[in-house]
Amino acid sequence: MPEPNHYQRRTSPRKLRGEYYTPPELVELIISSFGTVKANDLILDPACGDGSFLAGAAARLAGLRLSPEEIAKRLVGFEINPDAAALAQERIAGTIERSCDAGISPAKIQVVVGDSLEYPKLDRLLRAAGVAPPTGRLLVVGNPPYVEAKRLSQAVKKSLKARYPDATPGAPDLYLYFLHAALGWLRKGDSLAFVLPNKFLIAKSAFNIRNHLIERRRLRDLWFATHLDLFPGTSVYPIVLFAEAIEQNPERDSVGLSWLGNDEGSLEIVNSLSVPYETFEKTQSRCLFPVPARPALRSALDRMLASPTRLGDLLDIRWTVSFHRAGLRERYVTDHPPDRYAKRFLGGGPFAGNGEVTRYRIAWAGHWILYGQEELRRLGNPLPDPELFTRPKIVICQNGRTLRAAYDDAGFVLKDTLLAGLLRDEVDHPLIRHPQALVGLLCSRTVHFFCSHVFFGGHVGGGYLHFLRSFLIDLPIGQWSEEAARAVAAEVSALATDLPAEERALREERIERYVSGSFGLTPEEDEVVGFWAKSDRNWQARDRVRPPRRVRVTAT
Repeated sequence: MPEPNHYQRRTSPRKLRGEYYTPPELVELIISSFGTVKANDLILDPACGDGSFLAGAAARLAGLRLSPEEIAKRLVGFEINPDAAALAQERIAGTIERSCDAGISPAKIQVVVGDSLEYPKLDRLLRAAGVAPPTGRLLVVGNPPYVEAKRLSQAVKKSLKARYPDATPGAPDLYLYFLHAALGWLRKGDSLAFVLPNKFLIAKSAFNIRNHLIERRRLRDLWFATHLDLFPGTSVYPIVLFAEAIEQNPERDSVGLSWLGNDEGSLEIVNSLSVPYETFEKTQSRCLFPVPARPALRSALDRMLASPTRLGDLLDIRWTVSFHRAGLRERYVTDHPPDRYAKRFLGGGPFAGNGEVTRYRIAWAGHWILYGQEELRRLGNPLPDPELFTRPKIVICQNGRTLRAAYDDAGFVLKDTLLAGLLRDEVDHPLIRHPQALVGLLCSRTVHFFCSHVFFGGHVGGGYLHFLRSFLIDLPIGQWSEEAARAVAAEVSALATDLPAEERALREERIERYVSGSFGLTPEEDEVVGFWAKSDRNWQARDRVRPPRRVRVTAT
């Protein structure tokens, strides 16, 4: 057996298999969304786990007055874990018995112990299950395993890449391969419904699939259940994606978006609207996201999406310093500069996070990094070129209640909880000439409103937002005059100092007026964004940043 990697050693067997089973109430709602399930339909779950979806489908088929054997023939599951497969057979057989008042042996339930990803073609998949193609619809349902790419073995990654070379760029999580394969199984008239993590909406590795769904008009609906605790004990924020075959509806011009609510233990759709496909074509990363129901908020978002200039046009956003092996941080980060290779380091303390960067300012905690590039490269931990950090840059926090940024012209080295936004000096733009104004823009409530919606898939544990280069490049900039950029830069320079709370609030409001004006928001749109921010928990907590433990700083 190959040696497990660092993440596999720290991960439970259950998590490595992605075994987090779907609540029955969500299964029932998804199955009912297919409308009338007919006797000649076939319901397939390619990673059926404990059989939740197939049991829900069995209950629906029982309403057609089919015999237990006829119901069993309309259900097919694949499951790689033999114990889970046996549990699924028992669960489905029990559901059929309760629904039909007639028993059936669990052995007659068609759950194949095996990996459905071994069958890119539908005919091979069904042949492996011993069933014929349905004369009715194929309904592919499920909650594919959420196993991160870093927790997959090299052998599994290599095998999946070879079998599905065009599935996704980079190193995708396992659920993306299931989605890619299942989309390929659909024929005209067939449908798919998968429970997925919200990062599908925004992850770089999911770009190919999102772009395909949008371009080919295959995306039918998205349900958002990210605010509900449907998977207790996990940090998963679920969505439900509904898709159809390529030939199904090529003229479809909109996607249905719905929020799920929990009313006294019963899941239901509480808010729905239809959004044109072109809304999602306005981002380079093809983000999928919920749009506000209120018309003025929706028009404000549309104005921002229409901005021709994006953050990636002005900043070259780079990854920073990572330590990939245990013990390296302790060896190369120090509280004092012992030699000429030492450089001031932000985020260097143990479990320091990114608290040294607040909105508008940097408060260095006193850590240094011994920047021995050659030595760390020999240890398998290469560092970025130090020139990356000596240039003036915008420091951007990767996680936070809101987007936090500060201007750095002091040459701080950044740990990987922070991104380095290098100014594109070759670009003739007022925000390049006045980079502190770019900080004011990034820290504004208008941009937070945009991020909370368009970068909705960036929500992580505890409701925090995650900011990555792959989608930050899509952040709109608006239109700026030299005068406006100069004025906002002056306000940000003042906010980087200690000011009374009242004066800070006044200066921030002046920045907000300039930012709103740069996007051409109407007074009504600006007002409703302000009201929205007052009710947004993350915006209200924007300045609650855990300060890092400071060390005694040696004079330089």
